[in-house]
Amino acid sequence: MEQSRTLGPEHSLAGSSALEKVHGFAPWLASEAAGWSNLQMRLWRGTVDTCSYDAFREVTLVLHTAGGGVRCAHDGRWMNGLSHPGALTIVPALNPITWDVSGAVESCTLHLPPERFENLVDDADSAALMRVLDFEFAGREPFIGATVQQLIDELRHPSPRGALYADTLADAAAGYLVRRHARRHVAPRSGARLPKPVLRRVLEYIESGLGTALTLDELARVAGLSRPHFNRCFVGAMGMPAYRYVQQRRLELARALLARSRLSLAQVALACGFSSQAHFGQFFKMHARVTPRQFRIDPG
Repeated sequence: MEQSRTLGPEHSLAGSSALEKVHGFAPWLASEAAGWSNLQMRLWRGTVDTCSYDAFREVTLVLHTAGGGVRCAHDGRWMNGLSHPGALTIVPALNPITWDVSGAVESCTLHLPPERFENLVDDADSAALMRVLDFEFAGREPFIGATVQQLIDELRHPSPRGALYADTLADAAAGYLVRRHARRHVAPRSGARLPKPVLRRVLEYIESGLGTALTLDELARVAGLSRPHFNRCFVGAMGMPAYRYVQQRRLELARALLARSRLSLAQVALACGFSSQAHFGQFFKMHARVTPRQFRIDPG
């Protein structure tokens, strides 16, 4: 017997309970506990025949990861497709949608609220910007697919202080959507660099906070800029995203402490902002190609 559930417009998808209600089952993994800001991700695995969603305030990206046939109704028109791995559906804000699924389907949903789109372009506010995005069903979009997959990997295998990394990936996905899937041309914000006094203030803040959970929102507040504009200006000034610079500085601090101090590995991990010695060891080996213990014996 066909199951048919409807999710109304009063839900904003701020939590997973609304989607659990319409699907009839909970996501097997969700980002609520990951400390990410202005985005939510959920991984779904189950069977539901028909489910309908009314208009929401978020842009929703649906990355199909496994399954068979699927139909989608948008603007009163049914479209057929396959839920093959890598197929991407882009649902702009305020767009109702109905799914008709043949059997079990596995997917990931990434929800980007208006706040994620603030200050991405010069000539549109975030609400207007989200309204000009195009709907796309089960298409191929390698950049977005790869970005969502990196977020899935981060959610499944959290890295030390991964919220900063997730923030950067989500900004990249939102910026790409604006550039490639808008119904009218919108001019990206012009390239800019942080003024030297602001850059110095941000770098000093990073140095003093290497042992804490730094976030893009936090660094943007120090610079007095919106998060997306700060990240662009930081790249312009330093030649790399803020999350990568923070990773680089934590690695350099770890090297120095291992070579010059008598701190235990657990104490070095804590001083460099890692949640555990195990996370520190994984990160250090990935970037330094040796374990912290091996490096301490032979720092090269």
